[in-house]
Amino acid sequence: GATRRDVVADVLEECNKAVSLAYLYEQIEPHKKARANQWWKEKIRQTLQYNPAYFVHTERGMWKLSRTTA
Repeated sequence: GATRRDVVADVLEECNKAVSLAYLYEQIEPHKKARANQWWKEKIRQTLQYNPAYFVHTERGMWKLSRTTA
C-alpha cells in the first residue's frame, strides 16, 4: 500500500507548484489513509516536516515537491 509520503507526493506532483495545506487536505481527505485515522491532518503535517528530502516548505502553510527527488 501507499505510504502517507507517497500520497502527499502524488498530490504535489500533479500540482507542479507550491500549494497550501488546505489544498492538500482537500485532495487527501477522500483517501483511505485519511479515513483510517482521526488525526490524519496532523499526520500529513508530520509527513511534510519529517521528509525534507521530498517536501520543501516555501512559506507559511505552503509546500511543494523537492525536485531533487522527483
